[in-house]
Amino acid sequence: MIQEATYLQSLLDKIPHGEPFRFIDGLRGISDTSAIGYYTFPESADFYKGHFPGYPVTPGVILTECMVQCSVLPLAIHLLPSSADNKDNILPLLTHTDIEFRQEVKPGQKVEVEANLIYFRRGIIKCSCEMRSETGDVLSLGNLSAVAKQ
Repeated sequence: MIQEATYLQSLLDKIPHGEPFRFIDGLRGISDTSAIGYYTFPESADFYKGHFPGYPVTPGVILTECMVQCSVLPLAIHLLPSSADNKDNILPLLTHTDIEFRQEVKPGQKVEVEANLIYFRRGIIKCSCEMRSETGDVLSLGNLSAVAKQ
């Protein structure tokens, strides 16, 4: 697994999402078959104000996006040909999800996401993913597919 900080930062720089829709703080490592990223959900995120008032939890759609950004997208960028040097040339589109949500994710909670490659061909990537808490509890898991073309 590659854990070189400079290389991991170069992958992060190619992720085209920006605030307030960026759900990755960093990468722990990457290989040709897996990626591990992490994110801390800020307590001040706007979606907590209405989901749900008095009992804030992270919406499933945000958890799914976090899973993609923390693992599937960096893995796809890593696997793309080296000519994909410009993040403006990478178009990530989520194409399929099959996610099981097992536990709530609360404001301020840090999560780690691991993707394991099922296949990557013709710009389409499919991975099995797991989101875990800092204590190792599985928060959500399933399969995600995306198109990541240059």
